[in-house]
Amino acid sequence: MSELSKKAAYIKGLADGLDLDDKSSEGKIIMQLLELVGDMADEIEEQRGNIDDIDELLDEMSSDLIDVMHEHYDNDDDGGDDFLDDEEYDYDDDEDDLYEIECPHCHEDVMIEFDMIDEDNAIICPNCHEEIPLEFDFDDDYEED
Repeated sequence: MSELSKKAAYIKGLADGLDLDDKSSEGKIIMQLLELVGDMADEIEEQRGNIDDIDELLDEMSSDLIDVMHEHYDNDDDGGDDFLDDEEYDYDDDEDDLYEIECPHCHEDVMIEFDMIDEDNAIICPNCHEEIPLEFDFDDDYEED
């Protein structure tokens, strides 16, 4: 029994202890409201169970998807699986200039373009409005003139 159901049963017990006259208008209303509260508590408890079941299924599906991605991307010609190793910055192949990053403050995914980056190599998260510092790794072959 959930905490909500316990509270609904407690309130119903208090009402029963008052010896409410279920023949009076007030008594009828109170008894119907208490029955409604109990039904709502039961429904909420059932929905919480459904949500827990769905959450477990999503976790299983996510794990299966990661396994499939590892199998697929581990078979690249160069032997690397860069797509899977770089969780913070995921390149979106559909758009040449879009990157997906996770905000370190609100942990929401944010799509950015290079022209959004300011001179401090940072952007402002559109969700939490905090600054997201960006770090860029360049090839060792690159030499500055």
